[in-house]
Amino acid sequence: MKTTLCLFVSCILLINYSRAQSFGISAGPAFSFYEISAGNVSVTSDIKTGFNGGFVAHIPVSKYLSFRPELKYVQKGGNLNQDGYSNKLTLNYIELPVNFVFNTHSTKGMFFVGLGPSFNMGLSGKSKGDDGDYDVKFGSSAEDDFKPFEIRP
Repeated sequence: MKTTLCLFVSCILLINYSRAQSFGISAGPAFSFYEISAGNVSVTSDIKTGFNGGFVAHIPVSKYLSFRPELKYVQKGGNLNQDGYSNKLTLNYIELPVNFVFNTHSTKGMFFVGLGPSFNMGLSGKSKGDDGDYDVKFGSSAEDDFKPFEIRP
């Protein structure tokens, strides 16, 4: 939690002290699925459509390079229907993608490519299935279902 707070404050300070060209709001669908592997058995869920939305900043660093942090809410999960068993998993996350974007400008438009890590913190979740409904637990103990914090490259 301290790491997430430090990253958030660092991004806000960087935005305030930079020559930020634009700020915005992003929103749209989020498509996700999950895969469970145990031994030689692997199960993949169907795609779940969720929602994502948040704030974005575009901060020029040079003519061709910019810094683009975002802070957004994302719904993830999946729908599992296999061998007569069904389950719908919904997970709610706060994400902080920190991208560095290479921009090219031409007379026909703009092309850009971004790369950077994403810091994700699990907020809540719900599993609804044939075996009942329950709240998903985020934490570090053996009783918890998911890790509370993850970093994706």
